[in-house]
Amino acid sequence: MKKCCKVLATYFGDRQEQTGSPANAEETLAMMKEVVRRERTMDPGVDLDVIIVNNLNGFKEGDDFIRSLDGTDTYSGKFICKERDNIDISFGAFNYAYEQFKDDYHYWLFLEDDVIMTKPKYYPRIIDIFESDLGIAFVGVVIVIPPQYDPYIWTVGGGCGLTSADYLRQSYAFNGGSLIRSVVGRDGYQYWHTLEAHFTNVYTQMNEKYRLVNVPGWSPYAENWNCHIDQVRRVSQIGFPDLYDEFVYRIGIK
Repeated sequence: MKKCCKVLATYFGDRQEQTGSPANAEETLAMMKEVVRRERTMDPGVDLDVIIVNNLNGFKEGDDFIRSLDGTDTYSGKFICKERDNIDISFGAFNYAYEQFKDDYHYWLFLEDDVIMTKPKYYPRIIDIFESDLGIAFVGVVIVIPPQYDPYIWTVGGGCGLTSADYLRQSYAFNGGSLIRSVVGRDGYQYWHTLEAHFTNVYTQMNEKYRLVNVPGWSPYAENWNCHIDQVRRVSQIGFPDLYDEFVYRIGIK
C-alpha cells in the first residue's frame, strides 16, 4: 500500500454560526480531544499518519494541546502537528501541509477539523473509488456540488476528500505554486466560499475529463446533517442521493 495521510485543519477561535460545529475556542478544544480519541481507537483500514495544522489564534490551552500530540501514536501511524498564521483559513492549512510533506505521501485525505469520520476502515474504500477510473481526480467525503447550484462550478463541500500526489502536483503547478488560488480580500463568508470552491474545482479546470465523485453507497451528508445550516441548505437544493446510503461522518460533537 502506498503511503497515506489525513490532513486536519483546526482553529481555536470564534467561527461562523453552525449548529453542529464548535462556536468558539473552548468548544473547539473539547471537539479536538474527541477527534484525537477517535484517531487513537478507530481503525482507518490503512497505516495512516494524521497531520494537524493549527491556524494560530492565541488560545494557549488549545495550542499546547495540539503541540503535545506531535509524534505520538494514532491507531496505525502518528500525529504530525504544525502551526502557522491563520492565512487563507483551512485551505491555507491544506496547502501548508502539502508543501511540508509533498514527497512523503501518495494518498492525501483533507478534512476540516469538525468533519469526523465514524465508519471504521473507511480509507481503503475511498482509495478503491479513486483508483476505479483514471478520470477521477478527487473523491469527496462531503457532497460533490454540481454547477447548477451555487457556487455554479463543480466543487466538493469544505474541500473534504481524497486525491493523490499526482493530481496535487498538477494542481500546484496549475495555480502557479499553490493548491489554492489567490483571492482578493481576506475577510467574510464570500472569501471563504471562493477558496472552498476553487480548491477542488481546479481539477475540472485543468482537464475537462477530470471528475469529482462521491463514494457510492455512502451518504455525502453528515449523520447529523439537520444540525448544520449549510447541509440543510444543500439537502433542500439537491436532496439525498439515496435515503439508504450509509452515514460515514458527523459534523462536530454536539
